[in-house]
Amino acid sequence: MAPLAALGESGRALVLVLDAGTAACIIMLRPLKLQMFALSGGLIMKELVQRLPPRLLIPAALALLLAMNSHAATYRTVYDFQTATNTAAWQVVNDDVMGGVSTSSFRLTNGVALFQGKVSLENNGGFASARSLPAHHVLAGGDSFVIRVRGDGRRYKFTARMDPSFDSAIYQCVLMTKKGEWEEHRLPFKQFVATFRGRVLSSEPPLDAARITSVGFLISDKQDGPFQLEVAWIKVALPPGQ
Repeated sequence: MAPLAALGESGRALVLVLDAGTAACIIMLRPLKLQMFALSGGLIMKELVQRLPPRLLIPAALALLLAMNSHAATYRTVYDFQTATNTAAWQVVNDDVMGGVSTSSFRLTNGVALFQGKVSLENNGGFASARSLPAHHVLAGGDSFVIRVRGDGRRYKFTARMDPSFDSAIYQCVLMTKKGEWEEHRLPFKQFVATFRGRVLSSEPPLDAARITSVGFLISDKQDGPFQLEVAWIKVALPPGQ
């Protein structure tokens, strides 16, 4: 009898219930949300290999794939730097606009976008950023950004704008990186905070996927020194069924 699999969540943990025809086997998987399965199938299979007897691996994998498909989110690509992408449609904005001396660049290299430079706290500065130029993106219905990056251990912020003007409100969400490790981060829209020149704007509406015109990266962690962030792609996740 082929195993049956079902997925669920318990707190922050992902649960796989596997019925192999005898007693049901309940497996607590990594602390991943259901919608992350499309990006994390390799991690799930690695855990199955460690926890199941060999005779169950192939049928369990097939059952798991069916269960995953029922929960899979849809992803819309905003930028994929692993393919031909116009990085000229991005611009850097650093603290020199207010007298600072921080520097940065944003360019395509080896199949990724590279955001790098040096943050300086001189002259009351301390930030560097890169943003895409305003454009129309078909993102309506999305509830979070999903990005693949490799950082240097410093804290960054992922940004989004709904107003195409240069000096408009910026919606920010903190992005922590691990030095030298590729990571996939899910950033729910509800966690983005509207700001203007570092001040929180409590009167601004929540971030709306249908109105997003620009995205970007910002570093302002109050630390002098060089930084480097590699970006493979930026996507928007739509809930299952969208």
